Amino acid sequence: MEGILKPSMEWYFHTAIYRKRADINAVLHTHSPYTTGLAISGVKLRPITLEAATMLADVPILPFRYPGTEELGVQVGEAILGKRAVILQNHGVIAVGFDLFEALTTIEILEEISIMTFVASQFGPPKEIPPDQIELIKRLYRI
Repeated sequence: MEGILKPSMEWYFHTAIYRKRADINAVLHTHSPYTTGLAISGVKLRPITLEAATMLADVPILPFRYPGTEELGVQVGEAILGKRAVILQNHGVIAVGFDLFEALTTIEILEEISIMTFVASQFGPPKEIPPDQIELIKRLYRI
């Protein structure tokens, strides 16, 4: 190892992601309160906005693993394949990107969708964008 600073205790999942995803140059890990809170309650994020429907179509909630362990690293490394983010049950969020801006944008969109989901659920089930409209949006934007 180089440098004088101690690596994050979560280095297992950081290195697992970089090993599995050659397209990734940035990994962010946050303890986003709304996203994590919804996951703790078993609420999966649904396609309620254009961003949720197109960018974050399927963000898995991973079962709890003790932080800083190789077991968590392996779990995250497998789950992140083909995804922009994963949610760690009772822990937080991991987002990846080509650069820090892309990873941070994913974190922000996740938290915004989580806040909208929480607010909307106080008044009834959140209304989702219909699947046929999602397909139309994807074709229009070539996603």
